[in-house]
Amino acid sequence: MDTKAFATQLGYDTNPHIIEQMNAILNKNDRIATMFDHLVALHDKLKHINGFVAMSNSDDVLKIKCENNSPQLIEEFHEIVQKFSNKYKLNLKKLDHKEVYYIL
Repeated sequence: MDTKAFATQLGYDTNPHIIEQMNAILNKNDRIATMFDHLVALHDKLKHINGFVAMSNSDDVLKIKCENNSPQLIEEFHEIVQKFSNKYKLNLKKLDHKEVYYIL
């Protein structure tokens, strides 16, 4: 899968700014390119709890985020992310006071 296809699968337009930011993320963490299919599958798996994989607005990283207020669904989100992280041996950074993980 190429960068444009990956961005599209995550719900982004493929305008030059988006592709430039995605390339910056890939240059910072080349392992992400080998995980496109797995990250898209995670993105799809999180949709039912208002979770998703996206580009960070502030750093050149991908983030895994949940925008849900239900404690039960937030707990499910964390469980899914931890299982995914353990399976693919990802280095994640959880942001304080938010349901957001950065993929480092």
